[in-house]
Amino acid sequence: MRIESEKIRLVPLNLVQIRMDGQIGGLYQATPLKLNAVQIEVVERMQKGDSLKEIAQSYFRAGVWPPYSKLKAMIEFMVHENIIQNESFRSYFSKEIEEPKSFFESLLEKMLGPTAPPIKIKEELEQLPFFRSVDAQVRQLFLEHCQIIQTPKGLAVCQEGLKQRSLLVLLDGQASVYKKNSAGKRNKLAVLTAGSVFGEVGFFLGEPRTAD
Repeated sequence: MRIESEKIRLVPLNLVQIRMDGQIGGLYQATPLKLNAVQIEVVERMQKGDSLKEIAQSYFRAGVWPPYSKLKAMIEFMVHENIIQNESFRSYFSKEIEEPKSFFESLLEKMLGPTAPPIKIKEELEQLPFFRSVDAQVRQLFLEHCQIIQTPKGLAVCQEGLKQRSLLVLLDGQASVYKKNSAGKRNKLAVLTAGSVFGEVGFFLGEPRTAD
């Protein structure tokens, strides 16, 4: 059984105290690990026995992208402190340094698709008007740092009001643009098709997203 699908077994935890303190302690490390709201929520889900795959899928369905580096650090802490009782987790993280990809990188790739753009995709990007219009060195910088992400239907890749610096290019499929009116009702403004570039305001100006 792969550990991302395995039901997690934890030692009994005082979840009320963890939520109040915003941290989780252990026996071997003197300094407790500070937790954010998402990490605390994940601990509560793990206490119920949910697998990492189930937890990740629930976030994706809600249109939320959890901070994987922080979640990975939390799980490593819980494994080393014997808070997570699954032997497979201890075995995995004791050998992880030898692995070409970390567990969370592998899980993210399984859920959302490959993280590195294939050569054919780079060629497609270079043909888009937006990328043809920028300096060759700038275009190469974009291509070196871009990631290919396959999203499930219904996933919100941008959320109005959030500060997100990613610039997005729709390579295949469609994406709807929604914006709330003064009454709080979401109205569909447009449907983007393959080749569309969006998220420029957040990327270039660092301003909050203007639509969903």
